[in-house]
Amino acid sequence: MTTNNAPRLPIGYQDFKKLRNEGCLYVDKTDLLYNLVHENGKCFCLSRPRRFGKSLLLSTLKYYWQGQKDLFTGLAIDELEKEWTQHAVIYIDMNRTMATEPEVFEKSLRVVLLDEGARLDVDLNKANPTLGGLLKELIVQAAEKTGRGVVLLFDEYDKGLLETIHDADKLEANTAILRNLFVQLKSCDEYIRFALITGVARFRHLTLFSGVNNLRDISMNPGFAALCGITPKELEDRFESYFPRLEKQNGFGREELLEVLRQKYNGYRFTSSPQRVFNPFSLLNVMADGELKDYWVMSGTTKVLVDYLRKSSFTIEQLSGSRASENKLASIFEDDNPMALFYQTGYLTVVDYKRGVYTLDIPNGEVRNSLSNDLLPLYTGVHSNTVTTILEDLNLAFADNDIEAVMRAIQGLIAKIPYEIMHRNPLEETFHMLVYEIFLMIGIDTESERSVSSGRIDMVATTPWDVYLFEFKLGGTPEEALAQIDSKDYALSWSADGRRVHKIGAVFSRETRTLADWKIVS
Repeated sequence: MTTNNAPRLPIGYQDFKKLRNEGCLYVDKTDLLYNLVHENGKCFCLSRPRRFGKSLLLSTLKYYWQGQKDLFTGLAIDELEKEWTQHAVIYIDMNRTMATEPEVFEKSLRVVLLDEGARLDVDLNKANPTLGGLLKELIVQAAEKTGRGVVLLFDEYDKGLLETIHDADKLEANTAILRNLFVQLKSCDEYIRFALITGVARFRHLTLFSGVNNLRDISMNPGFAALCGITPKELEDRFESYFPRLEKQNGFGREELLEVLRQKYNGYRFTSSPQRVFNPFSLLNVMADGELKDYWVMSGTTKVLVDYLRKSSFTIEQLSGSRASENKLASIFEDDNPMALFYQTGYLTVVDYKRGVYTLDIPNGEVRNSLSNDLLPLYTGVHSNTVTTILEDLNLAFADNDIEAVMRAIQGLIAKIPYEIMHRNPLEETFHMLVYEIFLMIGIDTESERSVSSGRIDMVATTPWDVYLFEFKLGGTPEEALAQIDSKDYALSWSADGRRVHKIGAVFSRETRTLADWKIVS
């Protein structure tokens, strides 16, 4: 559904030509595209989470390299580019392959290459025994036919790796298949004008690209921080015509709406640059529906993440605020440290960078909601249907700013946790983690052990309208917990914030192993 004077939203569009011809909204990234094609080097790879616009980026590049200047009229590159030379473009879409079995993966990839040969009117040797040989013939013949270097575009190169990541033998086999393909980037260097490989994973330490020494990874290059995703300025400039409907439908003013969108869908940062971007898939769907749903997380699954956390000793609380070097973030996924997996798939993002070290955190409310909704049953042993019911109760309680109802829902969940799980870890640590996870589950901005000038607050949860300060005690009274908040002046940090501040003193019982009592001062 579109609003008055608002262009059609390109939901599901991956073809740049169709998007432009049908008058869809297009957030102009062609200045960055121009910088990329004129960047030092000619073979690049880019990692971004799923549904972040990688396919549309490659499609845009395809039409640029084909010299279809008319499609770019009025865009930034229309003024920047002077040549518009036509090149043969080889587009390898790994989404067309079936990757769970190496034999099927190789056969389906062969079909993709043969189809590209037919499209470019290149007579390939169909009996050639290797994929690499097919690709080499395709590159060489296309270059000789046009008299110019060819352009290679690989979409979702890592599909065969991600779909076999839990099976070492199949992963090794699919890696070998792809290695045979990508080695042609070096052997055919003289015939290649430009190449871009996109995907989710950054398998830097696999032997996949061994021998390909002309490949530049721009995934964490500050110059391309906003190549995929929507910046806050782009949101306000390009989506303004959709705001009135959103404001009316959700009862927000303009600044309130922007803050809610920021907390829910912004927060992705991929480089040392402070540039943050919104999730484009969720943002487009919000503008279309007028509802603040978890669109991105509903379009995929966190099963692989849950499997990795189950094997590792990490909790979400430990992952949040973790630190890593660029090499660590670019590494192959490891069972004993899943940071690279969570970062590359978009469930963690960069929040700070100092002296070569990146600090990570969950990017926004949508992702927090997804992670906790999937992981809370894993940590608590409570059936997922029960967790869903409590999620609904908590969301309603927060919508009504009914903190008593929030605490009762938390108390009810903790009471349902099986005995053996409650005795698995130290009691205070278990209670603290559970409350933290519950707040993440409902998409509330939550920080554990928040440092302020006067000390550390056990937990701070924030919404655009309210700040919740928690002090937890194992035994004692809620009044004693509140006294600590007051004695340390914890609320002072938010005194000029403009939001309502709520102080909650909560006490857990050693005997009943549950949330025994609480007191709220608003």
